[in-house]
Amino acid sequence: MDTSKAMSSISSLPNELITLILINNEPKEILNFGSTCKKFNEIVNNNEYLWRIKYSEIVPRRFIKSLFDGTMLQEVKNVYKIRRRIQEELKAMSPKYYVQVNEVSVEHVRNFYAIATESHHSFYYTIFILQDIVDKSRRILQNFECINPINNLTGIYYAKIVLRHLIHMFLSIKWVRELKRDNLTPQVVLMFFLQWIDCDHLYSDGEVYYQIHTLVEKVKNILDKVCPSGSGDNYKELGEREILRAITHVIYKQENFSIAESVKIYNFNIVKVIEEGDGEAVVYSAIYQAVARYFGIECEMVAFPNHLFLTWRDKENSYREYTIDLHTGQLKPKGKCPYSQKMTFGYGPDPLIHYLLSLYMTSKGSYRDSGSQNAIHILDFLSYRRIHRTRNPYENFYNYLMVNINEQEINSPLHMAYLSESQLNMIRTLGNLNPATENVIRNIVPKKHPSTVIYAVGMLCYHELYNYMCIIVGWEEDCSKAVPPIEGVQPCYRVIAGDQSIRYVAQAHLKPVTTPFRIPSLEEDISTDFTHFDGYTYVLNEMKKIEYPDEEKVVESYKGILVKANVGDAYG
Repeated sequence: MDTSKAMSSISSLPNELITLILINNEPKEILNFGSTCKKFNEIVNNNEYLWRIKYSEIVPRRFIKSLFDGTMLQEVKNVYKIRRRIQEELKAMSPKYYVQVNEVSVEHVRNFYAIATESHHSFYYTIFILQDIVDKSRRILQNFECINPINNLTGIYYAKIVLRHLIHMFLSIKWVRELKRDNLTPQVVLMFFLQWIDCDHLYSDGEVYYQIHTLVEKVKNILDKVCPSGSGDNYKELGEREILRAITHVIYKQENFSIAESVKIYNFNIVKVIEEGDGEAVVYSAIYQAVARYFGIECEMVAFPNHLFLTWRDKENSYREYTIDLHTGQLKPKGKCPYSQKMTFGYGPDPLIHYLLSLYMTSKGSYRDSGSQNAIHILDFLSYRRIHRTRNPYENFYNYLMVNINEQEINSPLHMAYLSESQLNMIRTLGNLNPATENVIRNIVPKKHPSTVIYAVGMLCYHELYNYMCIIVGWEEDCSKAVPPIEGVQPCYRVIAGDQSIRYVAQAHLKPVTTPFRIPSLEEDISTDFTHFDGYTYVLNEMKKIEYPDEEKVVESYKGILVKANVGDAYG
């Protein structure tokens, strides 16, 4: 087909139709199309509708409330520019930190702070892009694939570290700001805790307030039917007990809320709990308190490390104290605790944080992941672990913010989607508060694979004596080099077992798995060494390949045996 005729036919189309065609293309393709002629260039560069659509495809609009300084096209370009820079920085992290013994901390990711604080929207774009990398990588890993250097286990590991420090910085500012505003209500503390623990997702305060308001409106509908003066907001004449009865009816009858059988991080999400009616008792306590507070009723949440209760004082009955049963919403006369009869307790955000931490960490048991590490960092930020820890990445945050968040900052809006210049400066300062640490570097010596070592790094094996599955993460040709040394003259393997423990195992005690499968519960622990599970073994990343350059031959032999025989007898 004649190109000139094709261009002529396209040029003859109305601009609206060309726009509809362009909407189905990627931004890069749209810009390339705009460079072909003057008319198309004008359509592409001056079409706010087109770029608003493309922008909404790459950034969730529910978090973007503010107006932009430039055009939508410029915003799309900014997002893609930040994405490229983040990808380059993530690629550089594995070569830089693979050999580092000490953890990757706040001061090690300063390049990301520079990206995140370039403009009012950059912080949110950076968070969104990193979360998108984590989310897409997880979906790709389900297909036993690794399509690029970013979307794999190693990329997820470093993206989550950067997310941790960026989100924790923002939340640190939020905590001190709300503390100075005397606004650390159970609702605010609960959402702070959820966001601090789960940095892979963003939780909107606006959605929480909307859901709470929805419950308030339902309570109003009930009260309007029994209010002597008819409908309206003057419900005090009904008495607090009648209002609490209506709140209980809405939460426990209409919404049919129930206490979750097991502790999961999503059961701390107020929005999800209201929508689905399944959550932790502490969430129902916060919801109940928030709704009652709207009607001017003071319900006080009292928290201890291992339990909590919600109280109400009846002003019409000599301030007699009641507890609100969090399973049913019913009022019960408050009994006296035999261990604290002479002590008076009230609500405090710090005790509530400790309760939430205790509940969450108890549910995790001995299992460790990024969530449990994030939980530990709450104590670091609030300086509860200073005497127990030689290295606290957040030890200077609290004191700095208490001094520098002034009256103007307290009254200024704080939203991740649009940070003011003074808020961006706080992020920059927090990223540079800690002095540079002396990194402990381990020496990597490439290990040639000897014929006596019959298994390869990345293989799944079974311990014949102690009956547990494990992943090989290293080996020694001589058992005497293991830590602690193993008796006997044979190779040994450094493995990670199902309980996340690292062990050395003699070769004679291991047998390869004949039907390999992913072990997601161990993938965070091995993510600095491997990219993905390919259906047979965990695949070494580039840095691990430098340390173990010959594993591929052994792995290919192992795969061949599985494909041909589908049994492990060949390994004796």
